[in-house]
Amino acid sequence: MKLLNLTLVFLLSALIMQGNSAFGKETEQGPEINFTQTEKDWVQAHPEIRLSPDPDFLPIEYIDESGKYTGIAADYIALLQKKLGSKFKILKFKNWTEVLEKTRNKESDMWGAATPTPQRSEYMLFTEPFIELPAVIIVRNQVDRSLTLSDLKGMKVGVISGYGIHDHIVNNYPELQLDPVEDIKAGLNKVSFGMIDAMVANIALASFYIEKGGLTNLRVAGESGFTYRFALATRKDWPELNSILDKILLQITPDERKAIYRKWVALELDVWGKVKNILIGVGVFIFIAGVITILYWNRALKAQVQKRTQEINRKNIELQDLNELKNKFLGMAAHDLRNPLTSVMGFTDLILELELEEKEKKDYLVTINRASRQMLALINDLLDVSAIESGKFEMNLIPGDLKEVIENRIKLVSLAAKAKHIEITSTLEDVTEFDFDKDRISQVVDNLLGNAIKFSQPKTTIHVSLNENNARVCIHVRDQGPGIKKDEIDKIFGSFEKLSNVPTAGEKSTGLGMAIVKKIVDAHKGQIEVQSEVGKGTEFKVSLLSNSGSLTG
Repeated sequence: MKLLNLTLVFLLSALIMQGNSAFGKETEQGPEINFTQTEKDWVQAHPEIRLSPDPDFLPIEYIDESGKYTGIAADYIALLQKKLGSKFKILKFKNWTEVLEKTRNKESDMWGAATPTPQRSEYMLFTEPFIELPAVIIVRNQVDRSLTLSDLKGMKVGVISGYGIHDHIVNNYPELQLDPVEDIKAGLNKVSFGMIDAMVANIALASFYIEKGGLTNLRVAGESGFTYRFALATRKDWPELNSILDKILLQITPDERKAIYRKWVALELDVWGKVKNILIGVGVFIFIAGVITILYWNRALKAQVQKRTQEINRKNIELQDLNELKNKFLGMAAHDLRNPLTSVMGFTDLILELELEEKEKKDYLVTINRASRQMLALINDLLDVSAIESGKFEMNLIPGDLKEVIENRIKLVSLAAKAKHIEITSTLEDVTEFDFDKDRISQVVDNLLGNAIKFSQPKTTIHVSLNENNARVCIHVRDQGPGIKKDEIDKIFGSFEKLSNVPTAGEKSTGLGMAIVKKIVDAHKGQIEVQSEVGKGTEFKVSLLSNSGSLTG
């Protein structure tokens, strides 16, 4: 996303420079602006001009958290005020729709950045444009083809109510089904969650909020053919002001214009320069460290070369294994946490921003709760695997009643089984009390029962048995599920492995559960075996040494 951001920054810079060229031939700033007497009289008669900006239109113009008018257009307005002599009074409205309404009622005199449209031209006059930016089509990543406005026929298309692209589509593509939204955030969230098919918006505005909102499932599918040519706009009954502003804009020097867009664009280049310097420094450090290491090895005694080489090879293998595990951790976290996190953020935004019925709110909260539980389960599994691989997996071995533990675990999963119309039966013998970690063995039983329920069809049976034989206590969990293919059985206990079988009710799986089970059983000096036949079911057998058995028995 950072690379995308830098690319968009350069694009924005180029587009702003292109917009600057719309003034025609640049002129050097003269000592005076050639106002007519009528224009001079008008300025004296109007010492204050009411300007109403769009409050949320980064980076063109917006009202920041402290209430200050800022952005590219705001900097132009500051220059105009110095050259004009009149004072601009900034009016703050909650959104662009309200700005349009207030201006039509002559409660506002001027806009800082707007696109001419036939509707607006009925009550506003426009200067020459000073910024040009294309409107693009935003869709979900699943839409893998390029699109134009004509391709959106039959789709539900979002636009910001009252913006220039809204009027453009109404005038030129009346067949499109529009869903006007209050602001860019609401529109992008609707696309992200499938409430609408596409959003058409200014590329700078869209890219800023996609990055800010972490909406990683959105992409640009094409240009709309509409270009925002932002100009100053004044009320139609004040033609003198429009003429005055055009003359002042022509007097703004190239250096002044460059200073404005450099303030909003080129600062990112400075950041990249710093990053580049840091990367160069790190590269030099790594190079020097490598040279020193090579010199040290060359000076080592010949008798130690082979021994050291073997040690290095062994450590490299360990580091490769650890690096592979780390990459799997990162891949799992990025893949499996991103979607539920995006869901939580998006649905929370919708609850906060939209007026929803109680049933809709409840549905969104249920989705948020489900996504949170999914993330918590993944994090718990990742922490367990991390503790196991780092050697910090501690066992609390104390005497306990294994039969009681299994009975309690069956009760806990009974509701999940009933929900899928699955029956759990058991044959649990009394066995000798022996030392085991109650919480960890509970985790083993939970995983075995949970997998059996997850992959079993309704109206089937899961049977759990417990017995003792030759100083070993054995737990059996047998289901009537689809079974496991022979070529996949060896993968069952691998970290991050997911087999071809699919949960029968769309349940989620991290691919870590059985790997954790194997590590727990190994830590108890026990064994776990699996027998399966495709189409007939699977049986897992866990055998643990009782206190009467030997560790090697």
